[in-house]
Amino acid sequence: MRYLLWRKRVPRAAVKALDTLKKSDLDEVKALKKPPQKVKLTLETVCVMLGLKPRKVGKAWDFWPTAQHELLNNPNKMLQQLQEYDRDHMSDDLVLQIREKYWDDPMFQPKAVEKASVACFGLCKWVRAICQYHDVAKVVAPLVAKGRKVFLHDVNAEARWVEGD
Repeated sequence: MRYLLWRKRVPRAAVKALDTLKKSDLDEVKALKKPPQKVKLTLETVCVMLGLKPRKVGKAWDFWPTAQHELLNNPNKMLQQLQEYDRDHMSDDLVLQIREKYWDDPMFQPKAVEKASVACFGLCKWVRAICQYHDVAKVVAPLVAKGRKVFLHDVNAEARWVEGD
């Protein structure tokens, strides 16, 4: 029973983050010719989460054209992809990549991103919530599979948990 509660409560942050997104906000982001770095970085993380590849721009690889064409061209499809994201089958490597490359970057902190774009604020929170879900699931799911009860002190924390009998 606790596991079912956990599985419903942890992803709420991701759902709430997506609820903040409006098509008009995403259209505004798409129209940016030279987006702020916080916007580019946030959309880069979304591309990475969805398995999208960067495009070559000049001599460099860049996720911005990918984000514009594959995500922002059809905001409704993008929102559907995010809502239906298979969070239960994320690879450890994917989460590790997000953690190592983006997590601590000052440009990928929700409050900083919010100043640049309301839409990207929601996307940033979604990426973070999905990764936190993965972290908690790695700890909790094996315990529950063994028939152990698990009590989470704070489901929005970085996988803080206490095992009970």
